[in-house]
Amino acid sequence: MAGRPLKSGLDYFQHDTTMSHDEKVEALESEYGNDGYATYCKLLEKIYCSDGQYCLNDPVKLLSAAKSCNVNKDRFLEIVDSCVNFGLFDLNIWQSERRLTSERIRRQIDIVHAERGRDRVRKMPDSDNIPAGELPDNNIPAGNCTENEIIHTEKPHIRVEESRGEERREKEGPQEFFHLSQKPIPIQNDGTSRIEHARTAWNGLAPLIGPECRLMAIQFKRDDLDDCLRIMSVYSDDEIAEAIQNYCNLKTDSEYDPPRYGGFVGFMRGGVEKFVTSANPQDIFKKRKGFETAAEREDRERAEALRRLGVEP
Repeated sequence: MAGRPLKSGLDYFQHDTTMSHDEKVEALESEYGNDGYATYCKLLEKIYCSDGQYCLNDPVKLLSAAKSCNVNKDRFLEIVDSCVNFGLFDLNIWQSERRLTSERIRRQIDIVHAERGRDRVRKMPDSDNIPAGELPDNNIPAGNCTENEIIHTEKPHIRVEESRGEERREKEGPQEFFHLSQKPIPIQNDGTSRIEHARTAWNGLAPLIGPECRLMAIQFKRDDLDDCLRIMSVYSDDEIAEAIQNYCNLKTDSEYDPPRYGGFVGFMRGGVEKFVTSANPQDIFKKRKGFETAAEREDRERAEALRRLGVEP
């Protein structure tokens, strides 16, 4: 019996809370007002729904897209051209193929494809015994990982299922946990070593960027390990180290207002893609004149609360 068809496109995508602070987006709003911002956001919806690209070489599709953005065709094309010229979409691909996409969009799509590939393999009845050539590809990106590194993301300990019949209980005995070292899973060596490499880079800059990560990769919770490996299926070790260094540079510079991530795993989940050099973090997180950062507001509110209690901060 054939398996379920591979899903195309995303049901939702990441909308950064700092999007409107991006100089490129501000330039678009300055030129077209709310029409510019709304059109850009609606184009992102269409792009992610279309698996990372949106083609506008069809006159019918062009008119439909303009209508969905509540602007006429000429104004819609002006906004699209400005989005491309401001660097929000890839200029060369737009000019040659009339398709809207960008490097960041493609990376986010790759992350989702990698996660879907892992989920698909996990749900197979006996995926460990399936020959490598028969595993579903599901467009998993290679990056710096081999196919096994991307697919296998089991934790060092897994709870054995109970109530599976007398025969299974006799086979497994009274032991409630077993260690995966009993089964050869390649990710345990190379995947965790990559996380250790990134963790070392993070700890080398702590506490400037956040608390030191004291847990080793093999001690991570399953969700934390999976999320780190998901990012590493798209970004190389050098890019992750570069993102950590860029984050440190901006966090220690009063001219910038980068977000807080709470620790190494939080940064891996939400910070790497924002602070790699190709994402232009210097433009996105540049502090606007007269703008109070979240950290400054928190410090001010704490000082005010102490003063109300008669304590000088």
